[in-house]
Amino acid sequence: NEPYFQQHPEKHLYITNNERLFRGDLKSMYHFAESGLTKHVVTKISRGILVKDFDAQFFRQYLMKFPKNNDWNAEENFWHWLPSFSHHWSLGYSHESSDPQYNLTLATFDNWSNKELNFFYRTTKGKSQNNSTNYRHAIFQSDMAEVDRLIQPSAVGYEVGKKRWLREISNSKYCIVVRGDNPSSRSMFVAIRLGCIPVIVSDALPYYQPVIRSLLRYDDFSILINEAQFLSNPAETLNNAILSLSDDELKQKIDGLALVQRILSLDHP
Repeated sequence: NEPYFQQHPEKHLYITNNERLFRGDLKSMYHFAESGLTKHVVTKISRGILVKDFDAQFFRQYLMKFPKNNDWNAEENFWHWLPSFSHHWSLGYSHESSDPQYNLTLATFDNWSNKELNFFYRTTKGKSQNNSTNYRHAIFQSDMAEVDRLIQPSAVGYEVGKKRWLREISNSKYCIVVRGDNPSSRSMFVAIRLGCIPVIVSDALPYYQPVIRSLLRYDDFSILINEAQFLSNPAETLNNAILSLSDDELKQKIDGLALVQRILSLDHP
């Protein structure tokens, strides 16, 4: 209620799905005005907890830790995104984990073992921002020779029709998730919904979208691939990542995936 808000703005959650709103740079002030938010109101609510797709505060720690060794520090990218709230909480693109167009596949060892394909990865031939095209297309170098070196059968290539895409990803054990225009990708949350272990190529993702970081680490339910190693030898890096998993480690990741499903998928039984 209004009196309680006026007295304790720091005890409220502020939720937005507007990527540019509250990102903390000068441009976001124009979005404040467009949204009817005055500077006085923004100053008041900034003592609360902001819930949005990425954690500006935690991500800035990553940028400060690696000031010259990543693609996210250029002035036109993310360095100037100053956190505008005292506390942040990232849900990522978790709405994808509840999208009814994808049938929820419960993450169990039996369901996962019955999938027929190993790797899944489909991407566009178009370019991505912030040097991400190099990563998204790395597996297609040498006239697709790298794809042939992957553990087979796998479904890896450029775009296909929607029905084929859905059939392939639903029947895959490992879903390759590569950074896009930002460190994240919606495909990770689709993979979670479909019970496919994400294989993530994005060093910054655990900082950019630290989803439920107080409960789980990314490597509890996914496999993290170092970007530099992936660029130097994509197929070998991917193959080694899954072949090096012990049976116990694999089951732990499936259990972690099941927990993430229960948290993010609103229609989970």
